[in-house]
Amino acid sequence: MLAIAQIEAAIVAALRADATLAAVAPTIESHAGKAAMMRARGATIRLPAVLVWYKGGPIEPMGANAFRAELTFGVSLAARSLRSDEARLAGLGSAAEPGIYELATSVLRILAGQTLEQPISELVPLEVEPVQADFEAGEVEYEITFKTRAVFPRWNPAEDLVAASLVVGGQPSDTITFEEES
Repeated sequence: MLAIAQIEAAIVAALRADATLAAVAPTIESHAGKAAMMRARGATIRLPAVLVWYKGGPIEPMGANAFRAELTFGVSLAARSLRSDEARLAGLGSAAEPGIYELATSVLRILAGQTLEQPISELVPLEVEPVQADFEAGEVEYEITFKTRAVFPRWNPAEDLVAASLVVGGQPSDTITFEEES
């Protein structure tokens, strides 16, 4: 059965699989929020960082057996440079100190228009926006928002629990297909 966590994991896997991005960002992970939120909670994040998180979205019924969901994912980008604003934003042209714009360009190149072998519509970038800047610490954070759509079956406890109890050492699987709006 399709799950939001499965889509988020596919996004992280695609970002990690890109050798160029992986070479400049030691942290590419799924997180429950933006880098600033994570640090406020005491999390240690190695910069530059690329953090993926599910932001939510509207859901509407599709008959008696399914829901159509518009899923929004945030990709938070955080970088640090004590050299200058230019270095923080544009980078220094080396893997040792990429700028936030380089990270954003890589993420857009990797994800835009992709389905990541998931039963979803193509990932569509909606916006790139600055989130926060701490110039004393030399840090800057931007976020890219992506949208996709998927169809989820309604959960039927009686049927799903019986089906799950019949599967030993695995999980029941359902094929969910994405249907374009007409």
